[in-house]
Amino acid sequence: MDQQNKLPQDENVTVSDGKGFSVTGLVLGIIGIVLSFFTFINFVGLACAIIGIACSVVGRKKSVAATGKASGVATAGLVLSIIGTVFSAIGVVCTLACVGAAAGAASCFK
Repeated sequence: MDQQNKLPQDENVTVSDGKGFSVTGLVLGIIGIVLSFFTFINFVGLACAIIGIACSVVGRKKSVAATGKASGVATAGLVLSIIGTVFSAIGVVCTLACVGAAAGAASCFK
Protein backbone atom coordinates (compact mmCIF):
# COMPACT_ATOMS: atom_id res chain seq x y z
CA MET A 1 0.00 0.00 0.00
CA ASP A 2 2.87 2.35 0.78
CA GLN A 3 4.35 1.93 -2.68
CA GLN A 4 1.03 2.74 -4.35
CA ASN A 5 0.97 6.20 -2.76
CA LYS A 6 4.53 6.93 -3.82
CA LEU A 7 4.74 9.89 -6.19
CA PRO A 8 7.22 10.06 -9.10
CA GLN A 9 9.03 12.98 -7.52
CA ASP A 10 9.96 10.82 -4.53
CA GLU A 11 12.40 8.84 -6.68
CA ASN A 12 15.97 9.87 -7.30
CA VAL A 13 15.90 13.27 -8.95
CA THR A 14 19.01 14.39 -10.76
CA VAL A 15 19.78 18.06 -11.10
CA SER A 16 21.37 19.14 -14.36
CA ASP A 17 24.81 20.62 -13.83
CA GLY A 18 24.55 22.80 -16.96
CA LYS A 19 27.44 21.24 -18.87
CA GLY A 20 25.46 21.20 -22.12
CA PHE A 21 24.60 24.88 -21.88
CA SER A 22 28.16 25.72 -20.88
CA VAL A 23 29.71 23.92 -23.84
CA THR A 24 27.10 25.42 -26.18
CA GLY A 25 27.94 28.91 -24.93
CA LEU A 26 31.66 28.24 -25.36
CA VAL A 27 31.25 26.97 -28.93
CA LEU A 28 28.93 29.84 -29.90
CA GLY A 29 31.37 32.34 -28.41
CA ILE A 30 34.22 30.91 -30.47
CA ILE A 31 32.04 30.93 -33.59
CA GLY A 32 31.07 34.55 -32.86
CA ILE A 33 34.72 35.60 -32.63
CA VAL A 34 35.72 33.78 -35.80
CA LEU A 35 32.77 35.08 -37.84
CA SER A 36 33.33 38.64 -36.67
CA PHE A 37 36.35 38.90 -38.97
CA PHE A 38 34.39 38.14 -42.15
CA THR A 39 32.71 41.10 -43.75
CA PHE A 40 29.14 40.11 -44.51
CA ILE A 41 28.94 37.12 -42.15
CA ASN A 42 29.54 39.12 -38.98
CA PHE A 43 25.77 39.52 -38.58
CA VAL A 44 25.59 35.76 -38.03
CA GLY A 45 28.55 36.00 -35.65
CA LEU A 46 26.72 38.65 -33.65
CA ALA A 47 23.65 36.42 -33.32
CA CYS A 48 25.80 33.43 -32.31
CA ALA A 49 27.65 35.46 -29.69
CA ILE A 50 24.43 36.82 -28.16
CA ILE A 51 22.93 33.34 -27.96
CA GLY A 52 26.26 32.16 -26.50
CA ILE A 53 25.94 34.71 -23.69
CA ALA A 54 22.47 33.43 -22.84
CA CYS A 55 23.57 29.78 -22.88
CA SER A 56 26.65 30.51 -20.77
CA VAL A 57 24.61 32.36 -18.16
CA VAL A 58 22.11 29.48 -17.94
CA GLY A 59 24.95 26.95 -17.71
CA ARG A 60 26.65 28.99 -15.04
CA LYS A 61 23.47 29.23 -12.94
CA LYS A 62 22.82 25.50 -13.26
CA SER A 63 26.41 24.74 -12.31
CA VAL A 64 26.17 26.92 -9.22
CA ALA A 65 22.87 25.27 -8.27
CA ALA A 66 24.27 21.76 -8.71
CA THR A 67 27.80 22.07 -7.34
CA GLY A 68 27.92 25.36 -5.44
CA LYS A 69 30.48 26.93 -7.73
CA ALA A 70 30.57 28.21 -11.30
CA SER A 71 31.91 25.95 -14.02
CA GLY A 72 35.10 27.02 -15.74
CA VAL A 73 33.64 26.11 -19.12
CA ALA A 74 30.63 28.36 -18.46
CA THR A 75 32.88 31.23 -17.44
CA ALA A 76 35.08 30.79 -20.51
CA GLY A 77 31.97 30.63 -22.70
CA LEU A 78 30.65 33.83 -21.16
CA VAL A 79 33.93 35.68 -21.66
CA LEU A 80 34.35 34.49 -25.25
CA SER A 81 30.74 35.28 -26.07
CA ILE A 82 31.11 38.82 -24.73
CA ILE A 83 34.30 39.29 -26.75
CA GLY A 84 32.55 37.86 -29.81
CA THR A 85 29.63 40.24 -29.32
CA VAL A 86 31.93 43.25 -29.12
CA PHE A 87 33.99 42.20 -32.15
CA SER A 88 30.91 41.37 -34.18
CA ALA A 89 29.19 44.64 -33.25
CA ILE A 90 32.26 46.57 -34.37
CA GLY A 91 32.30 44.51 -37.58
CA VAL A 92 28.62 45.22 -38.24
CA VAL A 93 29.14 48.96 -37.74
CA CYS A 94 32.18 48.93 -40.05
CA THR A 95 30.31 46.91 -42.67
CA LEU A 96 27.37 49.29 -42.63
CA ALA A 97 29.72 52.28 -42.81
CA CYS A 98 31.52 50.81 -45.83
CA VAL A 99 28.28 49.97 -47.61
CA GLY A 100 26.98 53.48 -46.92
CA ALA A 101 30.19 55.07 -48.17
CA ALA A 102 30.14 52.92 -51.31
CA ALA A 103 26.51 53.86 -51.97
CA GLY A 104 27.35 57.54 -51.50
CA ALA A 105 30.33 57.30 -53.83
CA ALA A 106 28.26 55.49 -56.46
CA SER A 107 25.69 58.26 -56.47
CA CYS A 108 28.41 60.78 -57.42
CA PHE A 109 28.95 58.99 -60.75
CA LYS A 110 25.37 59.19 -61.93
